Amino acid sequence: DKPHYLDSPREFWFHKRGDGGRLYLRLSDDRDPNEVRVEAARRLNLIDSQQMSHVHISGLTFSFTNVLWNLDAPPTRGKDVDPACIRLLGSGEDLVVANCRFEHVHMPVRMKAVGDEDVIDRVVIRDNVMRYTDHGAVLLADGGAWGAEFPKGRLYDIKVLRNALYQIGRRPNRYGHGHAIEIDCAETVEIAGNIGHRLYGAGIFVYGGKRSAAKVDRPLSRILIHHNKIEDSLLNNNDWGGIETWQGGPAYVFNNISGNPRGYKTWGHKLQADKPATSSFGHAYYMDGGFKQYYFNNIAWGRSKDPLGALGNCSAFQEIHGFLATIFNNTAYNFVIGSRRQAPEAGRNKYLGNVWHGMGEMVFRHANPSNTMADPNAADAGTQKSNFHHESNAYANNIFYDIPKKFGVFEPDGRWHPDADSFRKALSRSGSLGDLGQDAQQSPLRAPGDGDFRPTGAAVDQGVQVFVPWGLYATVAEWPFYSAGDDATRILDEHFHLAPYYVNREDYKKQPMYPLRAVNVAADDYVDGPLEDWTRGALRLNGRDQYAVLANEELEATASADDVEITNKPLDWITFDVPEKVAPGKSFEARVHLKGKAADSKLKLRADLHWSRTGGRFGGMNVWGGEAKDISGAGPYVFRFKPVSKPGLSHFIVTVWMTPTGEWSDQTEVARYAVAMEASTGEAGYKSLQVRDSNLLLEAYFNTTPDHGEGVLLEKMDTAGYSLTVDSDGGVTFSVSGGEVAARIASQTKVNDGQWHHVVAEADRVAKTLTLYVDGKREASGAGIAVGISLANDADLFVGGTPEGRCLAGTLEFARIALGTLADAKTTIEEVYAWQFEGPFLRDWSGRKPTDGIRDAGAIEMD
Repeated sequence: DKPHYLDSPREFWFHKRGDGGRLYLRLSDDRDPNEVRVEAARRLNLIDSQQMSHVHISGLTFSFTNVLWNLDAPPTRGKDVDPACIRLLGSGEDLVVANCRFEHVHMPVRMKAVGDEDVIDRVVIRDNVMRYTDHGAVLLADGGAWGAEFPKGRLYDIKVLRNALYQIGRRPNRYGHGHAIEIDCAETVEIAGNIGHRLYGAGIFVYGGKRSAAKVDRPLSRILIHHNKIEDSLLNNNDWGGIETWQGGPAYVFNNISGNPRGYKTWGHKLQADKPATSSFGHAYYMDGGFKQYYFNNIAWGRSKDPLGALGNCSAFQEIHGFLATIFNNTAYNFVIGSRRQAPEAGRNKYLGNVWHGMGEMVFRHANPSNTMADPNAADAGTQKSNFHHESNAYANNIFYDIPKKFGVFEPDGRWHPDADSFRKALSRSGSLGDLGQDAQQSPLRAPGDGDFRPTGAAVDQGVQVFVPWGLYATVAEWPFYSAGDDATRILDEHFHLAPYYVNREDYKKQPMYPLRAVNVAADDYVDGPLEDWTRGALRLNGRDQYAVLANEELEATASADDVEITNKPLDWITFDVPEKVAPGKSFEARVHLKGKAADSKLKLRADLHWSRTGGRFGGMNVWGGEAKDISGAGPYVFRFKPVSKPGLSHFIVTVWMTPTGEWSDQTEVARYAVAMEASTGEAGYKSLQVRDSNLLLEAYFNTTPDHGEGVLLEKMDTAGYSLTVDSDGGVTFSVSGGEVAARIASQTKVNDGQWHHVVAEADRVAKTLTLYVDGKREASGAGIAVGISLANDADLFVGGTPEGRCLAGTLEFARIALGTLADAKTTIEEVYAWQFEGPFLRDWSGRKPTDGIRDAGAIEMD
C-alpha cells in the first residue's frame, strides 16, 4: 500500500484522500510518463436504471470503465461495488442488447430484480463481442441469495445467444468469481451459440427455479443450454464447471463443447503431490445440486489425464446431491476421472451410450472410494449414507477405451472395481438397470488429440435412444414404463417440481415420489417401445386383469423421516424437558431442571438454540434464548425458541450454561441437548395427484390392440375426480367431476387402431374449459368446471385399468400428470410435440438423425 511497492510494470496503487486521491502507475515497459498520453476512466456505470422497459441497445462500443476505488469492498458498501456498462437494478421487460462491443470493462451487462415486487422479463443478450473484462460478462438475476427463505424479485424469460467471450473475469471483486454468463433463478432460459475462450470463472453458470433454503413455489423451470463452446475455463477458480447447472430442471444441456476446464488448486499440488486428482478440481460439466437434468450430445475434452500432474483435468462430468440426471450419448476424452458423483444415495440417474476415451484415474467415481483423500468439497457433500437406491440407476451401452486399472466405484463401502466386467457384475447384484457397455478394442474416436471427435467403427450402433419430455408446469407424477431394477411390479416416478417444501437441497431426496404398483405383471410384460431402446421401456397390458395402481393413502405421504440418529447422554446437574421434534418457524419451549449443587449455585442460567449441518458439522447460533435467569432452586427454567431454517440443516441443539455474569466467556458448566427436526411441508402443503381446485393436465403415449374399447389410461374418480379413457367408440374421453358439477369431452379421432398415439388433456379452471390434443393437434374443447370446485376424492389412482375392469388391451410407454395447462407452462401443443418426437435428443451433435435408425455411441454419428 505504498508507491515504492510497485516493483513491476503495469502495477498500480490508488491512495485515497477525501473524495479523490492519487493514482500511482508503472506503465508498460516502464515507459516515461512524460512521453505518454494517459487516459483515465471516469464513470462506473454507463447506462444505469432502476426501471427500464422496451429498450433495445444495439451497435454501440463500450470501453474503459472505472471501478470503485476500494477493490476489496464487500457488496454491503453499496451498489457500485458491482457496476456494469449496462446496469438495471429493479424492474424491466423487453430488453435487448445486441451487436455491441465491450472491451476493457468491468462488466458488460448486469440486471437484477432487487426489490420484493421487481420483475425482469423478456431479456435478450445476443451477438455481442465481450473481451478483457474484470468481473464477468453477463449477470441476470432475481433478488435472492443463497440461504434466503423468501427471495426478492422474479426473473422470467431470458435468452443469451451467440456472444463471443474472451479473457472474461480476470479481476473479480471481493465476493465475485468472474463467471462469464450467469443466470440466477430465471423461469425459462435459453443459452445458445456462445463461444468463450480463456475464462477465469465458469463459462456458463445457471441456477434453475430457486436456491437451496428458499420456501417459495417454483412450478415452472425450463433451461436450454446448447451449441455453446467453452474452452480454457476456470483459470482463477475451482469447484465449478466450464458449463454448470444448479437446482431445479428440467435442464436440457446438449450439443455443447467444454474443453480444458482448469480449476487449479495450488495447495493441493504443493501439499498432496503424491495423491491422485488433488491438483485441480475443475469439471467440463457440473450438476451442482442439479435435479432433473438431461445432458446429451456434449463433447468434453481435457489437456491432461495425469492424476498426479499439476495440469490434470479433474473430470468430464461432476454431480453433487442431485438426482434424475440422464447423461447420454456424450463424448469424454482425456480426463483424470470420467464421471464423479457425490452424495449419490438417492439413485435415479442414468449413464447411457457415452464414449469414455482416455481416463487417467477411473471412469466412474460414484461413491467415496476407500483409501483415498477426501474431496476438497467433502463438507458440502456431507457424510455418505450406507443405503444407496441402486435399483433406480441405469448404466448401459457405454464404450470404454484406454481405461486405467481402477475402473470405478459405486457401492457404499467404497470398494474398487478393476475393470468393466467386475463393475458390470456388481451392478447386476445391486439391481441397477442396464448392461453397462463394453471395452473397445480400437479407439472409438478418429483423432481426439487433434480435436477430431468423430467416431470410428468401434462406436457404430452402440448409442442409445432416450425419451426426453418437455418441461411442464407443476408436474406431480411422471412415469416411463420400465420397472425398478429389483422389482418388476414397481414402476418408478421421475417427476420433479420445486414446491415450497423443497427447502434444503440435501433433503430433496426425501420428498414424496409416486411410483406405481403393477398388478398381475411380470418382467416379460415389459417390451420394447418406440421412445427408448436402451431397455424394455413399455408395459404391455392384456386387457383382462393387468393394470397399475397408486393407493390413495400414498398420496398423503410426507417427506421421509430424517435418518439422523439423536442421542443425549444424561448429566448429573441438569435434566431437559424438550419436544422430541421441532420444526423451523414453529415456537417451542425448553424446560430445564437443575440438580444438586447446580440448584444452589446462586449463579445465572443462559440458553441458546444452535444448529447442526447435514454430516454432523456444527452450524452455530440459530436463535438467541434471551437474557440470563437467576438460579434459585431446581426450577423449572423455561426458554422459548422459534427455530430458523438454515441451508443444510440437520437438527437443533439446545445449549444451556451456568455463568456468574450471564456471559459465555465465564461459563462454569455447559449442557447440550440435541433435538430432531420435524419435516415441514411449507405453507402450501404437498402437491400430488390429489387434485383440488388447480388446473390439470394429463398426458399419455400408448397404443391399443385394433378395435379395443373401454380402457382406462389415467383415472382417479369416484363422485369427484378425473379420468382419461379410450372409449367404446375408439376415441379418447376426458372427464372431470366436482361431485354435483361434471364435464366431459371426447375426440373424433380414433386411437384404437394399433398405432402409437400421443394424447394431452387439460382442464383450465379459470377459463372453465376442457381441451383434448391428439398427436400434436387440437382435437376437441368444451365447457369445464370452475375454480373453487375440488376434484379431491378417496379413490385410488389407476393406470391402464381397474380391479373392476376397463383394462387396457395395449401398451403404455409414458404418462404424466401436472397441475397446470400448456399455457401455464408457457408452451404450446406444437412445441411439446415437436420436441418430444423430433427433438435434438433424436439427432447427433451436428443435427443428423441416425441413417439406420440406431444411434452411434458418443456425441457424433459416423459419416
